[in-house]
Amino acid sequence: MIIANARRVLFDAEKLRSSDECERIGLTVLDRAGEQMGVPFTDVRRIVDNRNSVCLRAEGAGKRYLLKVNRNPDSHEVRGAALRMNAVAGSDIKGAFSVPQSHYIDEQYDAALMEFVEGTRLDILLQCNPDRAAQLDYVRQAVRALATIHHSSEPRPDEALRQPAADLVRDVSAEFPRFARRNAEALNRLASGKNEPAVSIHGDFSPKNLIFDAAGTIHVIDFSHPVDSVSPLRDAAIFAIGMARAMLMANPAIALASDAPVEELVQGFIDEYLAGAGHTAQEQGALRERLVLYELLRLAETRIWTDGYRAFTEGTDGWLKAKFSRVFIALQLRRLQSRIRML
Repeated sequence: MIIANARRVLFDAEKLRSSDECERIGLTVLDRAGEQMGVPFTDVRRIVDNRNSVCLRAEGAGKRYLLKVNRNPDSHEVRGAALRMNAVAGSDIKGAFSVPQSHYIDEQYDAALMEFVEGTRLDILLQCNPDRAAQLDYVRQAVRALATIHHSSEPRPDEALRQPAADLVRDVSAEFPRFARRNAEALNRLASGKNEPAVSIHGDFSPKNLIFDAAGTIHVIDFSHPVDSVSPLRDAAIFAIGMARAMLMANPAIALASDAPVEELVQGFIDEYLAGAGHTAQEQGALRERLVLYELLRLAETRIWTDGYRAFTEGTDGWLKAKFSRVFIALQLRRLQSRIRML
C-alpha cells in the first residue's frame, strides 16, 4: 500500500497544476476567504513551491496567514488534512504541541487558509546546532508530540490499513534486491513477529513538519489525510530518516565518514518514544528491531520519488536532487546494515 501510493504520485504527475496556475487559484481563494472572513488580504507572496503544493503568505487584519493550494486537483488531500488538523487542535493535546487552525477551506480548488506559524523547522535547527545535548532536547519535545498524537482518537485507527510485515519485506526487496538478499534471514524474522499496536498516526512526521517558535513551543503541521498505515513505526521511521537527511545536509564529511552521529540521534529518539509508550520490555525490543523495516520502507519511497524527477519536468535541479538522494540512500543502507548485524 505504502509503496503503491509512492508510485501513484509519479503516475499522477501529468495531472498537476502548474505553479503559476496554483498562484492564480490562490489569489481567487484569498478573495473568497476575505469576503467570508471580512478581512482584506495584502502583501501576498509565494513562499513554497514543490511537487505537492504551492503556498502563499498573506497579511490580513494585522495577522499572517498561509494559503496552501494542492497541485493535484483530484486528491482532495489539502481539504482533508485541514479538517483533520482543526479536529486535532480542538482535542485534548495536553499542551504537548500546537496546531495551526484553518479559517477557510475551499473545496472547489482543494485549498486551505490557515494561521501562519513563525519559527524554525526542526530539520534546520538540527543542521544549524551541532550541540548534541540541544539536538536531543529538540528530539524529546518531538517525541512528546508524537506520543500524544498516537494516543489520540483523531481519526480512529482503521485496521484495514494494516499492511502485513511480509508485504513490507516484499516491497523493500523489490527496491533494494541486493540488500534484501544479503539480509534475507533477518528481514524474514522481522516479518514473522507480532503486529505492532494500531494507532492514529500523523502520516508525515518529518522534522520539516515540526516548527519551533521563539518561545520554544513546537508546532506540528501537514498532518496526512488519508493516512496509509496504523503502525506507530511508520511515523517513527519518517522522523528517523528525516533526521538523517538533516544531518547529512549539516555536515556531509562527517556523515560520509561515520554513521555513528545519526544512529546515536535515532536511538535517542526511539529510546525516548518507547520509554513513554507503556510497552513491556519484550514489546519494546520487538518494536526497536522492526523499526529497521520501516526505515527501509521510507528509503524505498524516497528512491521512487527522487528517481522519478523526470515525471515532474524538474530538469537539472531534479537530476541534482536525485544524485544527492542516491548518495543519501546508500549511506542509510550502510547504517541500517550495521544495525541488522546487531539484531
